[in-house]
Amino acid sequence: MVDLKKLELELAKLKACREDLYVAFEEFNKRGFSKEAVEWRLKINEISISIARTENHIRDYHNFMWLINNLDSRGILSKGVRNLVH
Repeated sequence: MVDLKKLELELAKLKACREDLYVAFEEFNKRGFSKEAVEWRLKINEISISIARTENHIRDYHNFMWLINNLDSRGILSKGVRNLVH
């Protein structure tokens, strides 16, 4: 099963990394290093995609757990699935 705390930690690390990359990107732009700035911009885009992917993974986890809890509260979740999830 997915550990939500690990996903949230990964998301925080990715966001911090993106902020650091923005700082480097701005610094390269100020100094006129356009080639390096483009490389950093590509890295920022890759990190942004990873952030979106991780946020979607967290959202999917919340939706899945809501579904499981809903089925469990109505008493229609099988015992085998209940043991697997919890």
